[in-house]
Amino acid sequence: MNWKAITLTMSLTAATTANADSLFTPTLWVAAPYKFACNLTNVGDKSVVIRTQIISNGNILLDSGKEKLVPRHTANHTIDGLSDGGPIYCAFSISGPKEQVRGAGKAFRAPPANTTDIAIVPAN
Repeated sequence: MNWKAITLTMSLTAATTANADSLFTPTLWVAAPYKFACNLTNVGDKSVVIRTQIISNGNILLDSGKEKLVPRHTANHTIDGLSDGGPIYCAFSISGPKEQVRGAGKAFRAPPANTTDIAIVPAN
């Protein structure tokens, strides 16, 4: 009886993990006063559940938690650049095929300056 419970638990965990897909951006070196953003766009026809994390040297600087992303919309999460600068990247988890989304990490100027993107890297 105990073996069946353990096997079932392991199978459910594997099935849950198999349904999620992940994307990561390369790192960008971002220093204050610049900002860093992670954008994920749902280009598919169905809603997906996503999670965005902004990470630097193993430290999670922002965790969006799970959020629903409807078709043709973008989730945007932003942090301030690091005071001394440092490598920052995006990690995206998607409840569905990663072909349904497009992700990017980008550095940009803080308002009120021209907030045009300075550097953009795609997620793979």
